[in-house]
Amino acid sequence: RCAGAQRDGCRAAEPATIVVERGGREQTLSVRPVFDAKLRDELGPRPRVGLRFAPGEREALPFGQAVDRTLELSWRITRETATIPLKLADPVERAQISGVVGGYETTRQVIITDLDLVVSILALISLSLALVNLFPFLPLDGGHIFWAIVEKVRGRPVPLWVMERASVVGIVLILILFSVGLTNDIGRLVSGEGFGVR
Repeated sequence: RCAGAQRDGCRAAEPATIVVERGGREQTLSVRPVFDAKLRDELGPRPRVGLRFAPGEREALPFGQAVDRTLELSWRITRETATIPLKLADPVERAQISGVVGGYETTRQVIITDLDLVVSILALISLSLALVNLFPFLPLDGGHIFWAIVEKVRGRPVPLWVMERASVVGIVLILILFSVGLTNDIGRLVSGEGFGVR
């Protein structure tokens, strides 16, 4: 308990003793938990102790292996991004989709906890956005490419009304993805669940 009134952010009057293992050896530490009004259980608000894992060591790879690893990760991200429309039908997968708020909060937390990962997170976001942009629906770039190919194969322009009606699919998909991601982000913020980076 805090000395005096229990208010959000106050430190416990008495330190708590915790035992951690570092480098294969146990160490006893004395910490002062912080009262967190949002952290509740059946007994009400509780204090908390913040812990995190040390960032893992980066493995230096020879150029050839680095290229292989990059291609492997890029293919995995491509495969996952291509299945986004299918994930909308599965409630469990749909709950994993994040929007603008989630992207921002994840990047912000990575900057705070592990600056070396920032480039990886930005590359992941950039690649995912580029792949979504290639979905074959107007107004996305992939839609323009798709209709250009269709016109080339047909040998004449596609009627405007056909492209307009087909573009409704792309617009609806974008709106659904945006609303699902934003709803999930707001739910994580309101519930205190967070984005699982730290």
